[in-house]
Amino acid sequence: MNLKKLNCLLFLFATTFLAVTTTFAQKVIKVDSPEYHKAKANGTLDQYSIALDLKNEIVTGKAKPAINNTPKSSRSTDCDCYVQPDATYTLALAPNDDGSSGVINLPFSFNFYGTNYTSLYINNNGNVTFGSGLSTYSSTAFPSNNNKIIAPFWGDVDTRGGNGQVLYKITPHAIFVNWEAVGYYNTQGDKLNTFQLILTDGTDPSIPDGKNIAFCYQDMQWTTGSASSGVNGFGGVPATAGANKGDNVGYFLIGRFDHAGIDFDGPLGNNDGISYLDYKSYFFDISNANNIPPIAQGVSSCDTFKICTYGDTAHFMITFLSPELNQTTSITYNDGGLTTLTEESNVSGNVASIVLSAVGTAAAAGVYTIVVTATDDYSPTPGITNLTFYIEIVDANIVLDPQLSFTTACDQFPISVLNGPYDGYLWDDLSTQPTSTVTQTGTYGVTVNKNGCYKRVEADIFVPEPAAFNLQGNLFLCPGETSTEISIGQPTAIQVMNWNTGNPAVDSGDTIILGPGTYHIYNSDTTGLCNNDTTFTISQGVASTIFNDAVSCNNLTYQVTGSSVGTSCSWSSPNPEISFSNPTANNPTITASTYGIYTINLSNPCGNELEAELIFTFPPTIFADDTICGDTYDVDIATVNSFNGGVWSTVAPQDITFSDPNIPNPTIHVNTIPYSAQVTYTDKYCPTLKDQAVILFVPSGFPTVPQTACNLGTNGLSVSSFQGGTWSVVDNPATAWAEDTASHFNPNNNSANPLLTVSTPGDYHIQYYDNFCDVTYDATINFPGYIYTEVKDTNLCFGITYELGALEPSTPVTYMWNTGATTPSIMVSESGMYYVTISNNCYTYTDSALISYHLCDIQAPNVISLSSQAGNNIWFVDADGIAEFNCVIVNRWGNIIYEYSDLNGNWDGKDRSGHIVPEGVYFYTIKAKIYGGDKLEKHGFIEVVH
Repeated sequence: MNLKKLNCLLFLFATTFLAVTTTFAQKVIKVDSPEYHKAKANGTLDQYSIALDLKNEIVTGKAKPAINNTPKSSRSTDCDCYVQPDATYTLALAPNDDGSSGVINLPFSFNFYGTNYTSLYINNNGNVTFGSGLSTYSSTAFPSNNNKIIAPFWGDVDTRGGNGQVLYKITPHAIFVNWEAVGYYNTQGDKLNTFQLILTDGTDPSIPDGKNIAFCYQDMQWTTGSASSGVNGFGGVPATAGANKGDNVGYFLIGRFDHAGIDFDGPLGNNDGISYLDYKSYFFDISNANNIPPIAQGVSSCDTFKICTYGDTAHFMITFLSPELNQTTSITYNDGGLTTLTEESNVSGNVASIVLSAVGTAAAAGVYTIVVTATDDYSPTPGITNLTFYIEIVDANIVLDPQLSFTTACDQFPISVLNGPYDGYLWDDLSTQPTSTVTQTGTYGVTVNKNGCYKRVEADIFVPEPAAFNLQGNLFLCPGETSTEISIGQPTAIQVMNWNTGNPAVDSGDTIILGPGTYHIYNSDTTGLCNNDTTFTISQGVASTIFNDAVSCNNLTYQVTGSSVGTSCSWSSPNPEISFSNPTANNPTITASTYGIYTINLSNPCGNELEAELIFTFPPTIFADDTICGDTYDVDIATVNSFNGGVWSTVAPQDITFSDPNIPNPTIHVNTIPYSAQVTYTDKYCPTLKDQAVILFVPSGFPTVPQTACNLGTNGLSVSSFQGGTWSVVDNPATAWAEDTASHFNPNNNSANPLLTVSTPGDYHIQYYDNFCDVTYDATINFPGYIYTEVKDTNLCFGITYELGALEPSTPVTYMWNTGATTPSIMVSESGMYYVTISNNCYTYTDSALISYHLCDIQAPNVISLSSQAGNNIWFVDADGIAEFNCVIVNRWGNIIYEYSDLNGNWDGKDRSGHIVPEGVYFYTIKAKIYGGDKLEKHGFIEVVH
């Protein structure tokens, strides 16, 4: 490759790499830089990577704030915790937009949801964070996974152009951060907010009751900067007041604010008016990792309420916030023994409040400890806040002389208090401004406080209202009528009446005669402060016509046709289920909320009401597709739902018949099975409303079962069934074995063609259950046992006829002898081999017996020579046909010399001790049984010669 080409490729690679890195790497710009301001104004900040800039950081002790010594204001019901900045404060930030301080170290530990922190960052946009600064100017709702943040007011604060400053002061146990008269983006100062955040280690007296955080507000005038879609300080993304642990679990929320006004419903749903925060104070303990108990608004900062003159009465309002969403707080109280203390109102909710009333009397003089308990509904352990304050009743010669001042006007008018100004106000509508508005007649009052003393003043106030006309008379002229009398219903409430007909003689009266037309009339009430006017029309009647009785086949609507509605006539129905698209139209659409038979009326003031009956019918429904065992299906009336009744039909009448097609529950029959039958049920009045179903008629599964099975098994079982079934064997308790456990189906008893084997021969009761048809079939299979017989070899004596019998099995068999006999036994009289064969349906067995005939006698010698060499030195017998044998030899004195029982045995001339007997005569006795069992006895002598 030549050098020129190489350089070209390197250039292309570098160009491509630069383009890629430019595409995927965002440019870094610093907060509050000119580039940042331009991008924010253009709405393009999302195209950059934002970095905090420490140029706004103020070195502690080097920059002092410009202190505004304007006195702060407060209101009686929200005791003010705001600490006015003084020369001990330090600037946290130079004038900026979206900036953050450097890290600020604390001389104490601040516990934030169970974690201790000793440093934080102060952010221009109304909040402090832990771990890093925060430039985000559009707030988010809590809880979230993002920031560890405490925000008395998280909005787009802009302190450039002299619009306020952010200050702070650190003490050994607390830090005070003030956003003093700060403006909003973009460098707007027409509305300013002043608020403060106090954080402590829980021991600093600036926050009472051991709590460690306070939000303190002065005058709050705006919510949103223009970069957050705000217009003139309102709308767009709402500002947030609360704190967030950053784990989407731990949080509290006072509210989100996006408009002017004092409306407030806590953190539940609706955004709130920013002026609600004016001069509010919130104290709470944020170290709880799970649930922050209800927060009292400011009361503990001024915990003594005084009634300074006997006879005075005062109302005190205590408000609690449930700082978590969807919590409800309820309030109870202990009067501390002050018997004149009563409860005026008690409202539970996410924002809960109680108003207590006390009367100062000489008998009740003293100081009373009042405990108000607020309990939220957090589970499992509710949060509880006990607020202790004091009511002091004293005659201090301090005279509060509030006087209600108002000028009566129609409907409503403002009311204020004279002899002020006062430090705070609590009106009966719970508003806390110096003025209120009276909207209805009754007792209305206000509690004012000044220099710690409280007093209520009230008055019975009359609020005049416009007088109603309450026109009486018929505003409909029936056909033939030309005029009607109209009067006013409450003439005593009307000072001046004007019918405005142009005839002074009748226009001021309580009653007038008028013809058809439209009239605009006027009146004034008896106070002369309220005027009223109205317009009414007197109509000329026209005859009406109504449709004939009808049935609506269009679900629950019916379009009227052929009807005419006259003037002042209208459609109606006594049935609340009926509504009309236009009750005065000629042909309205009538709608029913449910099916039924309804009465429709066309009414007019003349009393000639017309009526029609309208049936709203629903499409009939019948049973779902079904399968039936057999050729007949009885329709269950519960499965047919029809408003008007109907008619059954089928696409194949030649194959399907109905016992009665006009009743809802006929019997349906098919000529052959299996058969798939489609049936239709059609509404009697509306042929378009119908329902269909398919019935599958199937035969039941009748099994094939053999009567006999050999080798203790059979594969002759078979069945054809729609949904299969189950084979089983029934035990016969009369037999010695259990047939059900002695049998086995292979592969299983749900098979259509199983192999059945048994372990014990015999008769087995077989059942087959058809799952679908719910039918059981019974049969019996005989499993013959393996047969066996035996005939025994037998020895007989000549002349005996013998019955040779075969062993008979327990089950029936047939016999066949080699003699041709077929009986279990035969008679034999001669020697030979005899055979017998037994048989049943499955098996044969053959056995044989040898029959031998004998003489059945015994012969014995009478001389033996013990010294003989010729073989007669041993005495023995010669026998034939002997079954049992015993021989006893005795001497002449009767002593037994020798005895033996073996027919093939002998005597060698020795006694039982083995000694040769002396010569002489000895005697023998032989007792025997011959074949056949008869006894044989022989006696004789033996001469013994040495």
